[in-house]
Amino acid sequence: MVEDKHKIEKPIALRSSAVQEILGFVPNWMIRCGNMLILFLILGVLTISYFIKYPNTVTCEVALDTTEPSENIYAGIDGTFLKLNIQDGARVNSGNLLGIINNNRAETILKPKLSGKVHFVDFWKIGRKVKQGDLLFIIMPSNHGPYIGKLKVPINQTAKIRKGQQVRIYLSEDIMLKNDIIESTVQHISTVPDKDGFLSVEVKIGLRLATINDKDISYTPGTIGKAEIIIEDLRLIERFFYRLRTIFND
Repeated sequence: MVEDKHKIEKPIALRSSAVQEILGFVPNWMIRCGNMLILFLILGVLTISYFIKYPNTVTCEVALDTTEPSENIYAGIDGTFLKLNIQDGARVNSGNLLGIINNNRAETILKPKLSGKVHFVDFWKIGRKVKQGDLLFIIMPSNHGPYIGKLKVPINQTAKIRKGQQVRIYLSEDIMLKNDIIESTVQHISTVPDKDGFLSVEVKIGLRLATINDKDISYTPGTIGKAEIIIEDLRLIERFFYRLRTIFND
């Protein structure tokens, strides 16, 4: 019985040894190909990360304006429009009669100080009621100068903001729509925060309001959008090594 047992175990052991030898043998060409593949993958990732930009930015709200500020026309009293001499978008000269508001006790005559284009804040018409202090019209001056953007940035995010830094303005609700970007640069930075802890940053756009794909934008006073101030225009690979340095320095 013992002899039969050895006869059975021997071929199994031989087969097991042969299998182990085969499995333990890796051809040199396979090792070389595997190493080369890993090397190419690493080089490919590094190359792609070099061309992908991943800038460090500060995002905030921006209000578009012009160098020569527009004029706001307010209602001086509670009342109704007795007279309305203009239409939305009309051109007016300084001193032109825009309209008259009256009630049983007083009357207000509306005249602009500037010459320019009238923008209605609401759908005004004769007989429409208004309240004292209501903004009625905005007069955009004819010689308004370059367009600018006015940003309010939290004071704790302004340490790295410098004059001349690039700013991207997005007027679309979808901040990822690349065709709706307006490029500008930081022009002025206030030194004293407002009561809410924000610093004012003014950016220069230029005489023409257009996107990076040369699409003209129709300007309306009070237009609001999102702005990204590019603090550091880094590439993805630079951010990766910057992060490594930070980890090792810690």
